[in-house]
Amino acid sequence: MADRFRPDYASAFKRQYSKLSESNKKLADDEMRAVVELVNLDDPNSEAAKKTARELRIKVIQRFKRQRPRRMEATFSSDGRIVWALDKPLIRFIYIGNHSVLDKN
Repeated sequence: MADRFRPDYASAFKRQYSKLSESNKKLADDEMRAVVELVNLDDPNSEAAKKTARELRIKVIQRFKRQRPRRMEATFSSDGRIVWALDKPLIRFIYIGNHSVLDKN
């Protein structure tokens, strides 16, 4: 339950997700699966985990550039949190850490 000082990020995410076109929903779903795959790695500090993060980031950037000339970035922090920043028309910002999904507009 969100307190009065913190927005309900899950609701904000659902609202924004519901506004996406079907093709963009599919792209967003692919992104979330890739992020969850990284979150679920046993040791986020391992070289294998960082290599996976780099590979997925490259794959994702290439996929988005094929669709339209827009950028998305991923940050893989030492404690396993992953931040994805996506340009419009997709979700602007997805942060997943401890299995929380935040949306900032």
